[in-house]
Amino acid sequence: MSGIKTVTATPAKIGVVITMWVLGLVLLALFAWATQWRTTASVPTVQSAGSTAPASTAAPGLAALTTGLQQTAASALANLRSGHRSDASHALDAAYRLAQVGQENTSGPLKTAYVATVNAIETARENLWNGNPDAAGTQLTTAGQALDQASSATQTATSPEAPPQQVWGQYQGAQLLGPDGQVIGAVEAIENPADPTVHLHLGKGTGVFGFITLGGRNTTVPLDQILWGRRQILGNVYAVLTTRTDG
Repeated sequence: MSGIKTVTATPAKIGVVITMWVLGLVLLALFAWATQWRTTASVPTVQSAGSTAPASTAAPGLAALTTGLQQTAASALANLRSGHRSDASHALDAAYRLAQVGQENTSGPLKTAYVATVNAIETARENLWNGNPDAAGTQLTTAGQALDQASSATQTATSPEAPPQQVWGQYQGAQLLGPDGQVIGAVEAIENPADPTVHLHLGKGTGVFGFITLGGRNTTVPLDQILWGRRQILGNVYAVLTTRTDG
């Protein structure tokens, strides 16, 4: 029929198509690698079950939590003063999570200091939400003073008791926090009553196109390397991994 032209693919055109297809695959692979690298970089190195624990103070977990909370609260205050409200809000949320777990695991003077810290941070969050950063900063200063008292009290505090076996199942799926209050993974299970160990998944995240899980790893730690938050039916259950090394 007249008027109809047949287009024949030349070798040059075929080469261009193949090159573009290969480049697309390479870019996708690089994106996946970068996503996995970022996830793995944020995963702390933990002490595996059965390894020898380093020498420490009477309550190393509480001391680590208190130090992390002091740094996170200070970061929130610094962001408030520099006008970075979004960063301040994230740091406040992280500090509030840590403070709640700390309050759950303390007693005596340390408990009193943590109650004051929780109240001050909670009020600071409310003030920031209501558009009053100056009042939020004042409350964070109060929280810092309470945390100074808490830091001193950890020197004589005893380590909290681990949760009994009857409630281990209630911590399955609990959000795992690092010493800075950021979510770094989840608790999968607590097992072996004779030598309790905790199975964790660190670095959970969604990768390419939102449906591929990249990075992350499973590990097992002794039960006493974690501070356990309040068990509850509604809302998030938290646990803090207190053993963390860089690298």
